[in-house]
Amino acid sequence: MLKLRKHSTAQEAKDLLGEARWKNFFTFGFVRQPVDRLRSLYAYAKGLAERNPLTTEEQAALAAKGEFPARHPYKFKAVQAAVSAQSFDAFVRNPRTWQDAGAKPQWQSLCDAEGVVMVDMIGKVEKIGDDWARVQKRLKFTAPLGLQNKSPELVADELSPEAWLMIRKHYLRDFKIFGYTVPPQVVQAGPKAGGKPQGGKANASAAGKIQSSGAAAA
Repeated sequence: MLKLRKHSTAQEAKDLLGEARWKNFFTFGFVRQPVDRLRSLYAYAKGLAERNPLTTEEQAALAAKGEFPARHPYKFKAVQAAVSAQSFDAFVRNPRTWQDAGAKPQWQSLCDAEGVVMVDMIGKVEKIGDDWARVQKRLKFTAPLGLQNKSPELVADELSPEAWLMIRKHYLRDFKIFGYTVPPQVVQAGPKAGGKPQGGKANASAAGKIQSSGAAAA
């Protein structure tokens, strides 16, 4: 049995398979525009909580001790953050959000510690039809994509400077490595002239390449 989890990284898969076997596989992953991905996480987490509401006793415990029940879906930090937040902005600023695997920067799943892409191909959710066709052509099989975990339509509410600063802190590398346009709000949230740059060193060799939030091998 493979010792991989839902959010296992390319590095973890490579360590398990070994260098030789890893090189023999065609590896790929898919990424999504970072802010849209985070909005989707918020909508999904909020929906989980709405479909599995807290009981009266659980609400009382939360109000008195700040403790969420140790049951699905409240064991997930994103759900805890969504319940605590009154808006997407508050969700972005909530520390619990960034403790959830679903909010993890995508480069950490597909790159090594230096930000170098580890997989052979990276597709984008924004053009998943074309990019999945590339995967099928490369592997010489046909596997139509289904639709799972569809979130409600996302509300494009405004974000505060503090929220944009959090997005910059966690996702600046994602924007740069995966070729997404950096929002002006993220640029403005950066250090002032003469300040120390934030976000880490981008992978220059990955400029213009397409990439993903999970890794797969075949």
